[in-house]
Amino acid sequence: TKLGGGAVSGGFPMLAHNPASRTLGCLLLVCPNGDLLVHQYDNHDGTFQWRSTDGGDSWTDEGLILDSRFISLDDYQVSGSDIYICVNYTNNSGEPWVNSLYKSTDNGTTWALVSTFETDGDESGLVIAPNGDFVIVMRDKSNLVTYQFRSTDGGLTWGAKTVRPDLYTLQRPRMVLDGAGGIILHGREYLGSDLQRNVLYYSNDNGVTWGRKFNPYVTVTGDGNYNGYIIKDNGDYYMISYSGSKIAAVIKQFIFSKF
Repeated sequence: TKLGGGAVSGGFPMLAHNPASRTLGCLLLVCPNGDLLVHQYDNHDGTFQWRSTDGGDSWTDEGLILDSRFISLDDYQVSGSDIYICVNYTNNSGEPWVNSLYKSTDNGTTWALVSTFETDGDESGLVIAPNGDFVIVMRDKSNLVTYQFRSTDGGLTWGAKTVRPDLYTLQRPRMVLDGAGGIILHGREYLGSDLQRNVLYYSNDNGVTWGRKFNPYVTVTGDGNYNGYIIKDNGDYYMISYSGSKIAAVIKQFIFSKF
């Protein structure tokens, strides 16, 4: 659906490209020129890119991105005419992962490696902080920790990996600027096997410290609590999530004003 509630007329063909594959997820990107991209991951072939030039009403399959190890389901940021995405590679069905930053200067037509920032963990969130630093927050579920990385040169090089015990084990972290010099960090707090809940954090110092921890939905569920977000023109912060079990789950919407 569109933000105003209207349906996408053409829909989106979320079908695996290979009958032996499963479609495991996707990442929706808005390009500098207004095009929409969807990165769709098939567990057999890798990530395929779809493009819409009409607000999502119709889509063109642009094929496989790089190779079958390439998983683009993490996070992205737009800076001027450039798009940056966090991706991970795997040679098998699990860890160790290779986590990298890629960049496009042509609205997603081509992608080029900027740097590799970690060879462990997966599910990373990316933000370009108000001071221009690139900040990445990433989970390592195997070791039940959350890491943070910082780059002061546009993602070319990264400082030392920092373990953030204050963030516990934060799955699928996402960050967004609040328009007032702060960063909102949200994700799924992992409390154990099939025990998760939504969580928000806030930073007013470019991600050096995270505070104001808030659980918008305190109920711990057997599945769910991965979430997406949008900030409307009036500053309201909308978060969409789901909660329940692997058999039955419900969609939840949270609205925060002047976070």
